[in-house]
Amino acid sequence: MAPKIIELKPRKVIGIYQEMSLVDNQTYELWKSFRVRSSEIKNRISEDFISLQLFTNGYFDVL
Repeated sequence: MAPKIIELKPRKVIGIYQEMSLVDNQTYELWKSFRVRSSEIKNRISEDFISLQLFTNGYFDVL
């Protein structure tokens, strides 16, 4: 399968935010609290869930 880039219509993304570190990883708790409330989202166009991690500059320099 060859990769390809496709353009999609703009979408709104709903989520929650939590600052954490690799040492104090709370990903499970974050997902658990979000999934419990996911039924409150009206007019969903997809059943997909996306996980996004944002690392600050220099984050990997200490690893």
